[in-house]
Amino acid sequence: MQLLNLFLLVTLTLTLLFLFLHRGAGPCGVDGEVLSTIRAGNTFCAIAENTGISVGDMRRRNPKLLCDALTVGSNSCLPK
Repeated sequence: MQLLNLFLLVTLTLTLLFLFLHRGAGPCGVDGEVLSTIRAGNTFCAIAENTGISVGDMRRRNPKLLCDALTVGSNSCLPK
């Protein structure tokens, strides 16, 4: 019974810590970033150039986006 109580206490503590650390984060999970929708004709390099960031920074902010195959309607994280 004591082990169960300890487990519940640790689980509750970790959950509250996670919620506290992630409160107020924007849709991209980082303050100072906004969510942008990929439109027809957008390229990875053009988006980076238009927002004033490097392609490397664009990749870091959007690790799931494929540079060679952007999908219209998918979302990307960009600086404000």
